[in-house]
Amino acid sequence: MFDNNSFKTSRNVAPENAERLYFIIIVINTIFGLQLLNSFFSLLVNFLRERQTVSLLQVAIYAVVTFVLVFLGGFLFKKLSKRILFVVLVIALAIVRYIVQICRWAPLSLAASALGVVLWIISLVFFISLAQQRKIKLFFTFFPAIIFGFAINTSIIGLFGTWDMVWRPEPLPILILLGIIILKIRLALRVCYDLEYQKNYYDGSRAVFYSLTIVMPFVFLQLYQFQNIAALSAKTSVGTNTATAILIASNIAALAFSYLISVKKLRILITSAAAVIAVLSFWPEITGGLYIVQVIAGNIAVWWLLLAVLNRSVSHSKAKIPWKNNTAFGISGLLLFIFTFVYYGSYDLSLPVKSWMIPVFIAFIMGVFAILSASLRPVVKFKVFEKKGAYPGSSERSEPGNYYGKGNGSGQDSYSGRGNAFGRGNYFGRGSYMGARSMLFGRGMEKYAIIFLMIFLFIVPAVLDLPTEYAAETAIQQDTVKVMHYNIHQGFNIDGYQDLESIARVIEKNGADIVSLNEVSRGWVVNGSADTYEWLAKRLGMQYKLFTPASDLVWGNAILSRYPLKLVSSGFLPRMDAPLRRSYLFAEVDLSSIGLKNIYTVTTHLHHIADESDKRQAQVKALLDIIKGSQRTVIFGDFNGQTGAPEITMMQDAGLIDTQLALGKQDELTWVHYKPYERIDYIWVTPDINFSNFFVTYSRASDHLPISVDIK
Repeated sequence: MFDNNSFKTSRNVAPENAERLYFIIIVINTIFGLQLLNSFFSLLVNFLRERQTVSLLQVAIYAVVTFVLVFLGGFLFKKLSKRILFVVLVIALAIVRYIVQICRWAPLSLAASALGVVLWIISLVFFISLAQQRKIKLFFTFFPAIIFGFAINTSIIGLFGTWDMVWRPEPLPILILLGIIILKIRLALRVCYDLEYQKNYYDGSRAVFYSLTIVMPFVFLQLYQFQNIAALSAKTSVGTNTATAILIASNIAALAFSYLISVKKLRILITSAAAVIAVLSFWPEITGGLYIVQVIAGNIAVWWLLLAVLNRSVSHSKAKIPWKNNTAFGISGLLLFIFTFVYYGSYDLSLPVKSWMIPVFIAFIMGVFAILSASLRPVVKFKVFEKKGAYPGSSERSEPGNYYGKGNGSGQDSYSGRGNAFGRGNYFGRGSYMGARSMLFGRGMEKYAIIFLMIFLFIVPAVLDLPTEYAAETAIQQDTVKVMHYNIHQGFNIDGYQDLESIARVIEKNGADIVSLNEVSRGWVVNGSADTYEWLAKRLGMQYKLFTPASDLVWGNAILSRYPLKLVSSGFLPRMDAPLRRSYLFAEVDLSSIGLKNIYTVTTHLHHIADESDKRQAQVKALLDIIKGSQRTVIFGDFNGQTGAPEITMMQDAGLIDTQLALGKQDELTWVHYKPYERIDYIWVTPDINFSNFFVTYSRASDHLPISVDIK
C-alpha cells in the first residue's frame, strides 16, 4: 500500500533490516508510552488528588501543563539533528520508564510519568515525520507496529492478571523491563546510522489539524474499552485470560482487515460504515455477548478510522521543521486529558454531560475526520502487495513524489498511483515468475508475520483459561466464621501506588472467611485499568465471589468468600442528583459445610459528601426496606457517617447492632490517614447473631482501615 522510497544507510545497516528495526522500536515505544500514561493518570487521581492541600483545579493545571510541554517539542526538532534527536528520545523514554518502575516516591514517579508521556508523544511526531519523508512506511511499518504495541501491552497486562507491571516492585518485572530497555537501546544505536545528521525533517500540511489531533483521543478509546481486559471481564463475566484472548483476537482482526480489504472504489463507504460501527460500539449499559460484539467490531472500526486519518496526515508533506505535526499532537494530548477529566470527573462533579457521552462523542468526531480524510485527494490506494524493489533499499531516491510518477517535492500526488507501482501495467513486470515468487515467499508475506505473532498472543491466554479441575475441599467444623469489611480505594495505598498485594496480605492477616469490599475498580483507566475483583479473588483463593456495579458497570461493591454464595438481590440506591451512583449487594452464604447456619450479607457504600446527610438517609431507608424481616443478616459498608449522625441512628432504630460499639471499641477509628479522623466503616448484625473479637487493623494499603468480627 504505502510504497516508500529508498533509505540512505551506512555502517552496514541493510535497508530492509532498518525497516524491521524501526518496527521493533516503535512497538517498544508504544508499550512504554501506554504504561507511562497508565502511571500518569493513576498518580494524578490517586496521589495528587488525594492530598488535602491540593485542589481539583491544581490537578487539572498539572495535567494541562504536562500536555502543553508537547508544544515545545518543536524546538527539539529545530535544535537537534535527526540522528541525535532519535537517540535522545529513545534513551530518555527508556530511562524515564525505568525510573517509574523502581521509584516509590510518588512526587518523583508522577513527574517522571508526566515527562515520559511528553517524550512518547514527541516520539510519535518524530515517526510521523519519517513516514511523511517516506523514510518508514505508514502501512507496513508504523501502523502495524502501533497495533502490535497495543496488543503486546494488553498481553502483558493479562499476564500479570491486570495488575500492570508498572506498579509491581518484584524482581521479575524489573528484569523483564531491563531486558526490553537494553534491546531497544541497542536497536536504536544500530538503526540511527540510517538517519542523517542534518535537520531535514518533514512536516505535514494543514490536514494534520483534523487528522493527527484525533490520535490521542483514539488512545482513550483503546484504554477505555478495546484494550480493557478488566472491563470486558466485568461486563461479560468471562475470566481474565479469556478476556485477554478476545481483545487480542480483535486486534488480529483489525490488522487483517486493514491488509485484506481493497478500498480503491469503496474507501468512503467502508470508512462511513466504520464510523457508524465505532459510535454504536459505545452504546451504554451493554453486557454479555453483545458487548463482546461491540468490542470486536468497534475495535476493527476505530483502527480503520485511525488508518484513514494517518493516511491523510502523510499525504502532503514538505521538508521543514514539523511545527504543524507537533502542534497537532499537542492539541491531541490536551483533548485526551479533557475527555478523560470530563468522563471520570462526572462521577465527582455535577457536569452537564453524562459519562457515556464522552466515548460516543470521540468516536463520532473520529468518524467525521476519517470520512473527511478518505474523501479528499490525494488518497492512498490500499494495496496488499508491493512492487518488487519499491520498498526501502531500492535504487530510487528518497524524495517524496519522485518514485510514484507525476508527484512533486511536497509529496502531493505521491500516493495517487500514476507510476507503475499503483498504476497501469503489469504489477510484477511482464510474465515475471520471480515477482510472483517474491510475493508469496519474500516481502509479500512478511507482513503476515505480525498477524502470526498476534495469533500466538491470542492462543496463550486462551489455553491458560481452559477449565481446571479443582480438588474437593475437606470441610472442617468451626464454631465461628470471620467476616471482614474493607474499602480498598481501588487498590491504591495512601502513597498513591496501586498495591494489590498489600491489600491481599491484610486480608490474609485477618484470617477472613467472608470479605465485603467497597470501591472495587474493574477497568477504570484512572485506576490503572486493573480488575481488583478478579485479582484479589484469585490471589486469596476465594473462588466464590459476587460483584455489583455502582457508578458504572466497572466500579462498585463486591463480596469474596470461602463458602458458596447465592445472590439474593442487587441494585441501586436513591441517587437524588448525586454525581456518583450507589448500590447494594445482598447475598446468602452457605455455611452448612462447617456446621453453622447460613447467614445473609449486605454490602453497600453510601454517599460521601459530609454535609449531605439527607442523601445518606434516603439510601439507608431504601436499604432497610430491602432487608426488612431478614434473619441472621450482616450489613457491611462505608456509611460515611459517624455515631450520632441521622443515617446511623436510623440503623440503630431499626434494631440493628453496631458490632464495634457493642464490644466497646468505638474509639478505634477507620479513617485515620487524613483529617478529620473518623469512624465511618461499620459491620451491623441482626439481634439473632452472636459475635465477638472485633478488630480494626492498621494498614497503609488503603485510605480506610479494614474491620473484622467473628460471628456464629
